[in-house]
Formats: sequence, C-alpha cells, structure tokens
Amino acid sequence: MRSGGAVGARVLLLHAVLAVALAGQAPDEAWRTLDTEHFRVSFPAALEETARRAADRAERAHAGLSGLLGWAPTSPIELVVTDHVDVSNGFASVTPWKRITVYARPPVDDETLQYFDDWLELVLSHELAHVFHLDRSGWLGRLARGVVGRYPGTWPFFPGIAQPQWVVEGLPTLYESTLTDAGRLHGSEHEMVVRTAALEGALETLDRASGRSPNWPAGDRPYLYGSRFFDFVVERYGADAIPAFVDATARQWVPYRLDAAGKGAFGVSVSEAWRAWREATVAEARATERSLSAEAPFSAGTAVGKSARVSMSARVSPDGRRLAYARSDGRSDTQIRMVDLATGADRSLTRTNGLATLAWTPDGHVVFAQLEYTDPYRIRSDLWEVDAQGRVRRITRDARLSHPTVAPDGRTVIAVEDGSGGNRLVRVDRWSGSVTPLSPAGADELWTEPRFSPDGRWIAVARWLPGARLDIVVLTPDGRVATEVTADRARDDAPAWSPDGRWLVWASDRTGIPTIVAAPFDPGSGQVGPPRRVAHTALGFRDPEVGARGADLFASAYHADGWRIERLAFEPDRAPPAALVARAGDGRAAAATWEERADAPAGPYRAWRTALPRWWEPSFTRAVSFGDTEVLGPALGLSTGGADVVGRHAWSATARVHLDEPRLEAGASYRFAGLGVPVLGLDLSWTHDAGRLTGVRADSTIATLFTVERDRRADVSVELERRRWRSVGALTLRAGWIEQDRTLLDEGLEPEQEFRLRVPEARFVELGATGVWSTARAFAFSTGPEAGWSALLRVRRRSAVGLADSLSARAGLDGSFDDVVARVRGYQAIPALPGWGHHALALQVVAGVADGPGADDLHFDVGDATGAAESVSGLELFGGRPRLFPVRGYPAGARFGARAWSAALDYRFPVAEVRRGLGAWPLYLERVGGSLFVDAGNAWGPDEAPFANDRRATLAAVGAELVSDWVPFWTDVLRVRSGVGFPLVDGDGARVWLRVGTAF
Repeated sequence: MRSGGAVGARVLLLHAVLAVALAGQAPDEAWRTLDTEHFRVSFPAALEETARRAADRAERAHAGLSGLLGWAPTSPIELVVTDHVDVSNGFASVTPWKRITVYARPPVDDETLQYFDDWLELVLSHELAHVFHLDRSGWLGRLARGVVGRYPGTWPFFPGIAQPQWVVEGLPTLYESTLTDAGRLHGSEHEMVVRTAALEGALETLDRASGRSPNWPAGDRPYLYGSRFFDFVVERYGADAIPAFVDATARQWVPYRLDAAGKGAFGVSVSEAWRAWREATVAEARATERSLSAEAPFSAGTAVGKSARVSMSARVSPDGRRLAYARSDGRSDTQIRMVDLATGADRSLTRTNGLATLAWTPDGHVVFAQLEYTDPYRIRSDLWEVDAQGRVRRITRDARLSHPTVAPDGRTVIAVEDGSGGNRLVRVDRWSGSVTPLSPAGADELWTEPRFSPDGRWIAVARWLPGARLDIVVLTPDGRVATEVTADRARDDAPAWSPDGRWLVWASDRTGIPTIVAAPFDPGSGQVGPPRRVAHTALGFRDPEVGARGADLFASAYHADGWRIERLAFEPDRAPPAALVARAGDGRAAAATWEERADAPAGPYRAWRTALPRWWEPSFTRAVSFGDTEVLGPALGLSTGGADVVGRHAWSATARVHLDEPRLEAGASYRFAGLGVPVLGLDLSWTHDAGRLTGVRADSTIATLFTVERDRRADVSVELERRRWRSVGALTLRAGWIEQDRTLLDEGLEPEQEFRLRVPEARFVELGATGVWSTARAFAFSTGPEAGWSALLRVRRRSAVGLADSLSARAGLDGSFDDVVARVRGYQAIPALPGWGHHALALQVVAGVADGPGADDLHFDVGDATGAAESVSGLELFGGRPRLFPVRGYPAGARFGARAWSAALDYRFPVAEVRRGLGAWPLYLERVGGSLFVDAGNAWGPDEAPFANDRRATLAAVGAELVSDWVPFWTDVLRVRSGVGFPLVDGDGARVWLRVGTAF
C-alpha cells in the first residue's frame, strides 16, 4: 500500500546503508575494547597485540595531524581492527560515527603500498587524515549537525564528502607521507605512473581526474593524482595552503566551488594550479627521460600475450615452451592465461578470484593462490592447482596462503601464510595440503614472493624489516638465512633465477626507476655479487622471469594503459651496475618505535555505545487523493537509525503524523547478526492507506465511497546466506502477523450511514520464503551484467484468522491467498565486437500466480520500465521504481490480474567513451551505451466473480534505451537510462521514460 510502502522503503534503505557501513568484520567474533585518549579500539580477542600497536600508532598520528592542520575532531574515534579478509586495506567514515577500520594484513606484497616504515603507522595516518578532513565543517554545517546530528549527508553537514575523489583520497595520501619517512609520495610506484602518463600523452586533465573512469589507473587514480597535485601545492604555495584549502571548502555557503576555495587558499584557482602542475610534471618527466636515455639506450621489449590493464606473474614452464601469467582486463573474470612461446597462441587456462600468484610444477601443472569466501564475513587465500586442460584441484582450505613456489621434487611448496597482523613462510605438501612453519610467525619480520632455485638448494625471498627495509635474502630449504643480498631502503622484491642458477634476478627501484636487476650467484656457496641493471627504461618494469635458454627476460612492463608482459634480451654480463639512489629518511626512527604499544586495559565489547542514534531526518508522505478529494492528508515525521561498529546490531525507526487528522504512522526494524549466520530480524509497521468504492443507494443514485485502512504488521525473519567469490545464495524465512481495520466514508469524508463493510476488520498470519541464487557478474567495462545467471523464488501464504465461517473462502470477504513468484535472468557477453566494452545479450523471464479468495484482479500488474529513485538530490525527483513485471512501452497496470508473466530480451552495446567533465564543476560524463529490446507480458484472472478478469491480448513492444554513466556532484556513478518503446499490441503510441539503474 502507498503509505505502508513508503515506510517499508525507508526501513529497507536504512538497512542498505547500514549493511554497507558495517562491511569488513565478522560480528560473531569474541570482540574486546580498549580506550585511549582519543580512540575506542575494538578488536577480536586474538588480535589484542596488533590492536595495542594500532592504538599507539593512532594516537601518534592524531598528535601529528593536529599539529599540521591546527584542529582535531571531537573524541572518541572508533577504531576497528579486524583480520577477517586476506587483503590489505583500511577505510574511514564520519557518519554516523567517526570510524576507522583496519584489515590486519600488512601490504608487504602490494607494489603501491609496500614502501612503509611501519605499515600500521602508514594506514592509520592515512585513514585518520580522512576523519580530520571529512569531519571539518563551517558554522552552517555545525548548526545543521547540532539540529539533526551526524546525518549521513554531504553539504552542509559534511562538506568534505562533497568533493572530487582526488581531494578525498589525495589529502590523506599526502599526509601519510608527510607524517612518515615513507608512504606513497616517497615511493617510486606513483611517481612511475604519473611520469609514464606524462611521457605517453595521457596525463589527466582536472575534469578527467575528477571522474570515475575504469580506464587505467582506475581506482588508484584519486590517490596518485590527488597526492601529487597537493605535493606540488605545498612546494609552490607552502604547507599552510592545504589546511587553508580544507577550511575554505568546509566554510563555503555555496558548495562545490573548488576554484574559489583554491583562490582563497593558494592565491590561484584549482584549475590554474592543476594546469601549472601538469606543465611542471611533463617538463620533469621529459628531463628524466633525456637524462636516462643519455646513459644508455632503453631496453626494447616485444609484447607477449594479450594486452590488458594488468598482466603480472609471468612464469616459464619447465620445458621452456609455455608462459603462464595472471591477467585482469576489466572486461571479464581475472584469469591465468598460457602462451605458446613458439607460436604466440594465447589461451585462458582458468579463471581466478582476483589476480593470482602462481608457480609451475615439474609435471607441467600450475599452482596458484586465490581468495575465496569461507562465510559471508571472511575471505581467505588458499592454494589451488590447474593442469594443462584447465582442470582445477584445491590443495588447501582456510589456510591463508599466497605466493607459492614449487620445489624440483614436485611435492614441496613454499608459501606465505598470513595471520594476526603478520605472516610467515611455510612448507606445504602439494598432495595432502598439510602446512608446516618454516619461519616464526609475527609482524616484526614479513615475507613475500619466495622462489626456489632451479636445483632446489636455495630459496630467494623478499623480507621486510622495520624501517622500510624490503630486501632480497637467500634461505636454505630449512628456512635459515644464508645470504642477505640487499640491505637498504630501496624496494627489492619478486626474485627469480636464471635456468642455470647462476644469476639471481629481481625487481628493484634502487636506481630511482622500478626496473629489473640481476646479481651473479654461486650455487655452491650461496654468495651473491653486486647487482646490475639488466633492463633500462624511463617507465617501469617488475615481476622478472628468465627464459629456459637463459637468453630472454620476461617482465611486466608499465605503460600509460597498464601493465603488459614483454620479452627482452637477458644479457647480465654486459649490464652496468645498479646504482643506489638515496631515499628520504633512513627509517631508524620508525624501527626504534616499532615495539611501542598502548597499555590501556582491555574490557568486553559494549555494543550499545555505538548503537545509540546519532542523527535524525524529516520524513514526508504525500497525500492520497481521488480526483479533487483528498482522502488521506500528507504526513510529516522523523526517521533515525543506528548500528554498532562490529555489525552485531542494526536498527531503524520512522514515525509520522498525518496533518489532516492525528493518524500515526510508524515503522521499526531490527537485525541481529551476532550469530554470523543466520541473521535474525524483526520488523514492525503501522500504516494507513485509502481507496475508492462505488455503491447504489436506495434512491438508485450512484454513491462514491472512500475507505481509510489502517494496517498494523509484525514480522520475524531468519536470513541465511552462502557467499562465494562468483556466486551468492540466500534464503529468507519470514512469519508475520497483520491486522487491518477499514473505515467507510461518504463523499464528504464523514462516516457512511447507509452502506457498511462486510469485513471492517481482518487478521492474518503470513508465512513466506524467498530464495535467491546468482552467478551474475558485471565488470569494469560492462554495460550491465554480462556473465552468469540468477534466479529468485518467492512463496507466500496469507491466512485469515478469526473469520466467521459464513465469510470464509468468499472472494472479496476473505483476504487469504497463496502466491508464488519466480524470476530467471541470464547474461552472455559477445566479446569479438568493437567498442569500449563487450556487446551482450540479457534475458529476463518472470512469472507469478496467486490463488485463494484474497487473490483479486489487482494482485499483480504488468507494464512500465523498472528503475530506482535517484538519490543525488535526496528528493527522489526522477528514476522510477522497481517493477516486478516490467513491459517497456506501456504504462504501469496496462495488464493486471492474479496470474502474470513478463519477458525481456536486450541486446546491449557500447556507444561512446566520453570521459569529459566541466573542469572544476561537479558534473562528469564517463561513457554511453545503448540497448535494443523486445518486451512482452500479460496478466489475467481470477476467473470467478466478483473479480473475474478475462485474459486479453499479450502485450508486446520493441524499443531502445540510451544508457549513460554520470558522476554528479562528485558522488557515486549515476547510471541513467532514457528510453523509447513502441507498443505492438493495444498501444496508444510510443512512450518515453527516464530511469535510474540497469534494466535488469
């Protein structure tokens, strides 16, 4: 019903917001809490040591940022330390509480993040800078927050959120390096990306940097462009320009005026400063290129395998005939691909869950590591194996392993095992999957990318020590350090060997440019000579692999569009020395403080401290009118909600009062996830709706009558979920109690005297189950889902309670019904056609049937184009709403009944890649796609009076939609569909529409 639906939509919206906000930790852990001066730290009991280190680093970052910026957010700041996902990450938010979440996996294998003195210091400096920045507001924002609390909105509540991502992420990336001797500004990776873009004519303009393009560097764009630009601002206009800029944007009465904020903070507009930065960056890149080219000719490489955004981990097979590598192109699932080095033929060996690290076995199989869900909250990395025919076998389960290398015996695998804020090297039995430690576990010594020597006598591996010491060391098979190959602040990793074992090869930025170096190695003694630069470039190389004959070097070569595998000549005897370039700082300060921890007492986790409400917002429902008669007036009220930081409890509440009469509407919802699976729910609602009837009076005149219905409903639910990387299954069981009371009114909206309702009150018990299974997937360059399928089945039974026998089972008097709805969707890409993404076919079929005396002719309705209300303005100005049985080209309700079906077939295709914005103004258009469609559907029934509804002609329509991806107000991508449909049956001409979201 109308008003009830509004309350329900609000409850669902709040749950969706809370679900997103609470991602990243498992609510069924034994959580603990400790308090420091500015932070409340929550952590699973097993992570107490890491949490204490994090608390210490957070307080030091707080002191540093307070000094640099001149202000600090109010305390406490929630800090959640979690170890449930085997990736390195952290995120921060300022609504409804100030919160930082840190994944306790050191980023020692992340080439962008791995230049750190202390990884906790790095991530906490970055995330805390988010809180300092995004919590800042002017007097108008402080006034608004003083009235409605920490409302999850942008300007004026939290103006920092209403800025381009290069501002939101660039400022913390600047400060992570300002507060430490390391970080991304001091590393070589971001410098390489920007330098290469400048040299290859791809350095982005301000409007492109403000967009959300999947084109390389994709999600890393705001971090590297923002931090490099702000570093330029500090150098040219002074360190005080950054706090002044944050203040200027926070205090704006008219938001989104970046140029005005720049003029107030730098003395020039952001647009002018950006142009100056681009000019300086291009000039510096060309000077670097000239200097390097004067040293020696650049290495000439030839491409191997398919070009992609990211091609990594090139590995040559034991027979030297094939090369396997990991590839992610943004257009399909990530894969391990295999190239025939003689013919160049390139084929997919298997798809993987993210970019895999891999190694060949002596018998020609590939062992690889990939992520997989173990439950809805935990993602673990394990070892798998694939043969030449693509058959996959799982080696370990829930073992948290990555970076495998296989010994010459074919059975022993050395890998890195993550856990509790650190890692260690382990030995894995390839056949049984048993794991044996090879090095001590902990966070004081971190490992990545081990490689067995060809004879199996040595293991080269990258080892991190506090103070940004990522170096190559050589181990004996029992884990003893035999040789420290490097010992400096250069980034040395990804070791490999020449086939004869006499050259140790690795990736290094010791020359200032990420490249490949090699050192002579004595297989007998394990001694290593000085490193030599075997690849020379102004761009970048990494992930080396020497070919079987020892004459070829395969590596990932960097270009402006990403990483690709290239083949170069391997001539280490003729290579010059790899000189060491000095780095900022020496890391000794960070190494000296590495052991420091907070000593505050830890106690039990108290969910209520963060679950209390912290905001409210006005809630409004439109009047219900029939012609000129307003039967139910508009309603005005309040909404709020809350959740605790680890996700055990989430709730929302709405209350409204109609302005014409004191009718109350209310809704409340609660979810408990403390069991992990299942999630238990309770939903309550009290709503009103109105209807219109006609009757014949005693004097034979036609009377117009109105009904006002009050619905009170209580539901309990149990939600079960099975999640995997490429599939999700969910089952929701629901039981509800419904009370309906109706009042009959005359034309003057007074109680009707002549007519009466046969059943003014009704009570129902409702049972239902909804099952969902989906493998449907979309990719970065997709026009919509283009792989896999999904299915939904919903079953409901509503049974009247306490109804008189004389009224039972009578249509129009007994509201009991049973209904079933089934929906199937399928997607298939057509990859060979031109465009910025794949062409694709998409099919949807939906069917529903309802039976019982309460299944009237309005149970289902068919027609209209599905959509979702836009959320940019907060006013839901356009976008439509979800439709269960859409048929484009017809109005909603073009067909109705107790039985319904609809089907749609779309041919989707890319049209144009625009990538243009309005400079420093908040509007950006990324790309345009299109679709041609055929829709059909019908509804009819029931057959019996008083709702008899005969079957009419099936609706059918053809048409087209133009799909455009916008970034308005620098917020999320808004997909807008404008369409035209031509009805083929019972139509009244073409219909046009504007909708938000994908058709299906």
